[in-house]
Amino acid sequence: MHDRRGTTDIAHQLLYTPDQTADLLRVSRSKVYELLASGVLGSVRIGRARRVTRRQLDAFVEALEDIARPDGPSQTRDARP
Repeated sequence: MHDRRGTTDIAHQLLYTPDQTADLLRVSRSKVYELLASGVLGSVRIGRARRVTRRQLDAFVEALEDIARPDGPSQTRDARP
């Protein structure tokens, strides 16, 4: 997989830029910032830089999967989209 800067294999990184997150989720950069601003997608700050951890990305996708299940969100996890 290539990100916008041509770096290969971003799927195995621990931290992702908003651009890399957009590439992984196949959404626009502005959508990632919208998800971050709303708190639906978590992030960490390193100085002035905002990064999404692999764990936060996985939790976001799991929440989407929970919502998509025919029986609805799991009762054991917070399933915010």
